[in-house]
Amino acid sequence: MRHPTEGVLRRLLDEPAGVADSDRQHVGGCPQCLGGLAATREDAALVDAALATEAGPDVDVAAAWRRLSTAAPATGPRQAVAPPRVGRSRAVLRRPVVAALAVAVVLTGAGTAAANDWLQIFRTEQITPVSISSTDLIALPDLSAYGDVVVTGEDEPHEVPDAAAAAAETGLDVPEVTTLP
Repeated sequence: MRHPTEGVLRRLLDEPAGVADSDRQHVGGCPQCLGGLAATREDAALVDAALATEAGPDVDVAAAWRRLSTAAPATGPRQAVAPPRVGRSRAVLRRPVVAALAVAVVLTGAGTAAANDWLQIFRTEQITPVSISSTDLIALPDLSAYGDVVVTGEDEPHEVPDAAAAAAETGLDVPEVTTLP
């Protein structure tokens, strides 16, 4: 079995319930992982000691706030200095042009990616046959609130000799399956 990562060892210390049972059993029986767990435990103790605060219950927050607010200089708001006017109109014109160019580049790249099938989000990788019985159809809820089904053809469902005949009768593309699972 592979050895757990340092993150799993750290999680064993911080949140043992978040570690899988297989990892927990492996660490319990593997000397290398037990050594890594001991090193992680030492690191955690060192960090806890470095971050520990010595403040006791005698800290008076209200008094500290009063000292800070009286020590701060009471100056009024500063006047902002305006930057020089040279090149200001050119900078204003430049910003929308740069933004429009960036939008055009992004949209062109996304359109090209979509057109070339670079972004294949929905792609059929596996087809699994599903059998449906008449009891499954009876168990469907009442869908009459969504409208009425109107049968437009007079033919009853019937078998056809091959996929080409099915495509000719229905007008739909029939997928070709090479092997079934």
